[in-house]
Amino acid sequence: MVAECTTHDTEINAAKHPATLPDCLSPSVRISGRLIAMNSDAAELSSITTVVSDTARRVAEVAERRASDPDDPVINRLYEIERALITAERRLRDASRALG
Repeated sequence: MVAECTTHDTEINAAKHPATLPDCLSPSVRISGRLIAMNSDAAELSSITTVVSDTARRVAEVAERRASDPDDPVINRLYEIERALITAERRLRDASRALG
């Protein structure tokens, strides 16, 4: 028995009904629970990446404002923090790409 694809097919649990899946459904639809979780994770990582990027930019702006005083002990720490945030941003983007 082959099922037909219609616009009314909203969710199919492949574990419960593996033999009745319509041939026209892609594997990503068949595992929709996992796909939804991956999309949610990707969205969350994207949001975190944006926050980290904005934070790195703001830290750099503070460092630049303080750069007029070469003896300011905070400047080097701020630039170090900025570099760490940029590294974190890069790693978050890599993780997002790994999710697909």
